[in-house]
Amino acid sequence: MIAEALRGKDGLEVYEEVPCIAENDSSRRVDIIIIDRGKSQAWIVDPTVRYEGGDQQATEVDNEKKGSEPCVRDLKGKYRMEEYEVEVIGLC
Repeated sequence: MIAEALRGKDGLEVYEEVPCIAENDSSRRVDIIIIDRGKSQAWIVDPTVRYEGGDQQATEVDNEKKGSEPCVRDLKGKYRMEEYEVEVIGLC
């Protein structure tokens, strides 16, 4: 639904279920990549839903995703965005 909502917005490229190689050479997949070529920015949206409890769970999941920076180097090369600012969003 997130990808569909962003498709068709002026200047955005949206890709889903993108295979990539992480920094530790493991194969990964990110859910959504959004690229704004006009602003040299991109976002990796890789939401996680967990069922454990705790009032800090949402913050912990988001920080975990941002800290791992899944495949950023690989994706920058694949999508010609070496100089782009890339933000990882782990929880929407």
